[in-house]
Amino acid sequence: MQDIDADADADLKLTRASGELIESIYELLEVILWKRAGPDGEKKVHRYVKHIDLGRLLQRIEPFQADPQLLDPHLSFFVTELWTAYLKCLAARYQITPTQTWKTTISIVIGKVLYTLCKIRGEKVIVGILNNEPKHLEPLVLALEKASANRSASSWEERYVLLLWLALLLLAPFDLASISTADEETKSLLPGLELPLNVPGIPRRLVPVVLNHLYSPTKEQNAAATMLVRLCLRPDMLKLGLLDSIVKYVIQIFQRKAAGKTLYESLGNLQFLSRLLASGNIKEIGHVIPQIHEVIQAVMLDESLETLRLSAVVRKLVIKMTRHLAIKLLSTEIDNVDPESTLEEAIGFFLSSLGDNDTPVRMAASKSLSQVTMQLDPDTGADVLEAILGGLSEDVLWDNDQRNMAAVDPLRWHGLTLTLSHLLFRRALPVTKLPETLNALLLALTFEQRSATGTSIGTNVRDAANFGVWSLARRYTTLELEAIDTSTIRAAATTSSQQSAIHLLAIELIQSACLDPAGNVRRGSSAALQELIGRHQGSVPEGIALVQIVDYHGVSLRGPAMKRAVQATTLHKSYWTPVFEAFRGWRGLGAPDMISRAHAAESISCLGAADKGASAVILNCLLEDIQGLPKQKVEDRHGILVAMSSLLNASVTKHVDADLWQALGGVMSTPKDILPEDAEAYRVITRRPEITAGATLQLVAALCNTFSQRKDYSETEKEGLEYFLDKFERSIRRSDASVLELIPQTLPLVIPYIQDLEATTKDWISAFTLEAGPGNRMAGLVLALGIAQPHMTNQKLDDSHIVSTLISRCSPPVEVEGRVLALKSLHQILLSPCSDSETYTKTAQNITDAVLIGLNDTTVDERGDVGSLVRIQALDMVEDIWRLHVPFPADTDETLYSIVLRLSLEKLDRVRVGASKALKARDPDNSLPNASAEDVDTLPYFAATLGQFYSSPSVKIQRAILEGYCSTAGMGSDVAIQLSREALSNWLTQVNLNKGADRIFSFLTVWMDVLQENLKNDRVSLPLLETLAFLGDFGALFAVLIGDRFINLLSLVQKSHFKTSNIPKILAALEVYRALAEVEQIQDPVRSKIKNMLLHPFPKVRSTAAETLHIIRPSAALKDQDWSQPVAQLKKVVSGLEI
Repeated sequence: MQDIDADADADLKLTRASGELIESIYELLEVILWKRAGPDGEKKVHRYVKHIDLGRLLQRIEPFQADPQLLDPHLSFFVTELWTAYLKCLAARYQITPTQTWKTTISIVIGKVLYTLCKIRGEKVIVGILNNEPKHLEPLVLALEKASANRSASSWEERYVLLLWLALLLLAPFDLASISTADEETKSLLPGLELPLNVPGIPRRLVPVVLNHLYSPTKEQNAAATMLVRLCLRPDMLKLGLLDSIVKYVIQIFQRKAAGKTLYESLGNLQFLSRLLASGNIKEIGHVIPQIHEVIQAVMLDESLETLRLSAVVRKLVIKMTRHLAIKLLSTEIDNVDPESTLEEAIGFFLSSLGDNDTPVRMAASKSLSQVTMQLDPDTGADVLEAILGGLSEDVLWDNDQRNMAAVDPLRWHGLTLTLSHLLFRRALPVTKLPETLNALLLALTFEQRSATGTSIGTNVRDAANFGVWSLARRYTTLELEAIDTSTIRAAATTSSQQSAIHLLAIELIQSACLDPAGNVRRGSSAALQELIGRHQGSVPEGIALVQIVDYHGVSLRGPAMKRAVQATTLHKSYWTPVFEAFRGWRGLGAPDMISRAHAAESISCLGAADKGASAVILNCLLEDIQGLPKQKVEDRHGILVAMSSLLNASVTKHVDADLWQALGGVMSTPKDILPEDAEAYRVITRRPEITAGATLQLVAALCNTFSQRKDYSETEKEGLEYFLDKFERSIRRSDASVLELIPQTLPLVIPYIQDLEATTKDWISAFTLEAGPGNRMAGLVLALGIAQPHMTNQKLDDSHIVSTLISRCSPPVEVEGRVLALKSLHQILLSPCSDSETYTKTAQNITDAVLIGLNDTTVDERGDVGSLVRIQALDMVEDIWRLHVPFPADTDETLYSIVLRLSLEKLDRVRVGASKALKARDPDNSLPNASAEDVDTLPYFAATLGQFYSSPSVKIQRAILEGYCSTAGMGSDVAIQLSREALSNWLTQVNLNKGADRIFSFLTVWMDVLQENLKNDRVSLPLLETLAFLGDFGALFAVLIGDRFINLLSLVQKSHFKTSNIPKILAALEVYRALAEVEQIQDPVRSKIKNMLLHPFPKVRSTAAETLHIIRPSAALKDQDWSQPVAQLKKVVSGLEI
């Protein structure tokens, strides 16, 4: 399950960063919109904006979608700046041009930014800030016409904003004829559209344009529908008959059965009709309602429109249209529409749509049903309420007080719960129905189902229930709620005749606000609790303190939220039992994810510390839960076991009282009820053995830690302990990451109870040697050996077999994962105290041999450089070896130091980090920057490491520095290559100025020695060649070589790629040859070598050789020849070349 806490964490980060983001938005708006003010002080708007600047601005606005209110204090300024710039742009009459690759017009930019603000804050808020002066109506109409006519040079966001703006300006309180320049002839009307003859110029120009946008697949459609409705319902347009013309045209378009009709065409028509029904009154639109009713009937019933009904947006629009029609029918009669049958059909349609597959449809149906129900006569309204409440009780199975919701349809429950919540919000439910309503809400508040893939499908039901509880608390008085008989509420986790309904609701909301897996449900429950306590003061024990604990922001993260539930139990005794029961349920120990179960277990241990004897009560309840638990309930068993472990560990830190010892007796007497006896639980994948093994480790360690306070045990306790130890030993044979993480924490507590540790460790070695082989099976035993070894040393037992076995698994043929684990096990030995310092030193020196092997592990497979995992683990060990000052012979220490120094310059960032940390442990005062992923990719870091080249007299260390540095400069990441090469060229330049040719000569000598030793090792020789190719243009580099040294260098380069199929290596050698061709002493053999490579078997090499030779000595024959031809055809061409 995905951790929802990440969303809440993102909210907190946004709040902290909002100030900086808003400041940046101010700066970017100024840069993007305005040129520098002229001599007159007037700001002029830009004509074009760079795409990169627009992207930066939108990147700073988009994050506020998570918390739009943060923008509110600045929104007026931002929007005003944008519309001011847009109007100035229109006044400047910039010509519309197509968007270019790197810049775009200012009008498009303003449209995109305003659309983004509409998306974040809502179009109603943004439109309310736009300029509403009617004088801008005609310029904006002209802008819309131009943008619509030349769509390639405009954006849909700009057209969307223009439509919204024009809809605002159409609210002007005087006739459009008075502000139209002149009535234009009908010249661009759509086919079939007939407007009244006396329609003024502005609406005559607008209607065709807006109708085109009505069929757009973007949000232009919504804005166009809004504007068209507002235009049609203007008093002056109604008098002229514009509404009738538009409705007639839209319905004609909808009724066409042309095969090419698109979904968006139908959506646009329905959007217009829906908004018309919503905005117009009977006097204005009553005469067209029968025609609209026919459209609704056609969409609902016409078989030819089945495809159209598949769209959730269409179904949602039809629901809205039906709602508006039904509400109008309830207030007045409409000709040619039967109110009784239409209302009956509408209510039936709403009820059936409550179970729709799409959430927006269910939400629309629930809102519509609640609004219509409010206006029905009492008898009919009561029937609808009965249907809703009856639907919420269908298929709910009860076994005594245990409810089973498995047979319930979660989609229909969401719709019904949301409808009930809307009714409560409108106070449409009579007080006599409140007990039944409260029961349904509490069922919905704890509703949970899971799909076949394990995904939660109950979150939206619980979210809707929060809205219902909030509405109940807000709309009904304290007396009305306290009059509810809580003994009839079966859905409550705990009920008492002495508890009021308000108190009962508070308890349920505490559980939901602190334990629910969904962050939005937790916050919703917290808000409902705050409303409940605030509206009904004095009805909830310690209500004010409770609200402060179960705070809206405090429950954002699930782990801390659970701790807040524990805090709430300390306020009043009535909270402890319900909260504990909630922890025992699906939101706590029965949660589907391991992290949530761990949080719940930790919280339960805190509950045990709340009161004397509470730990024993909890342990007995947990024991009761686990006894008889079906074997397929693996997650539930895991949660209970982890809770037992946490409870025991928390009790040991204080004091294990007599009641807890008695409860522990129940655990020790029934071990087979607690840990599964069958071996399949620890082996079969479908039983999830990794979590059972992990819980077993934790429980057995906690039991051993608890019993360490006693010296004598009963026979029952001994037998139980033997059973638990057997399961522990079985569990540490697992190789799962979660199990391996627990072994170092748990095994030290269990080792004192192992009877024959020496024999046991030998059995472990035999087991994983026999079954694992070179693989990584039974990895836990490898780690266990390293933990057990120090205990054996302190007990004067023979432990030589452990260290030798682990060292043998640090090199091939053992797989990489096995090598890493063996080093981790040896690391445990290094870190464990030993009473015999001489034995520890000897062991540590033996372990160093394995570390040296690991530091040089260069295994590469299809996953890449997997040997780096071994090197990183070995570097962690070196860091502790130097930190603990383990004594070594001088040559061993120098070897270790040189290898780590080489790795501190390696191409992989994470290896460089590990190596630099180790070097800091050896010498805290060294000149290397702090070891972090950012620090090892900086110019100062590479410069500091190069500075050690001449400071050390050891050739071994110089070679290590050069080999490691070339690894990064030749084959590292792009950033590392750039920085390391810059540092290298700067360093060589400084050396050449200060120390002269001798230092550069020694550098080249070391380079040649390293290459000589690694001619066939591509991992080393290839980056060496790449680095030398880069330095070939460094003037002083080859100037220090004379005579035989040039010949030796050329010979080494030739040998490095002799008979190799590594094309990158050959190409790097060609780059070196290009530089060496400038050296007079060896020009001829270098050119001859490159000429020979023109006949190389690989076409890529032939082409590159030709390019290199052409750079050295330009030739038309080289340039014009196709070097991808077969070698046989090229021999004659090559033989004729003069170089």
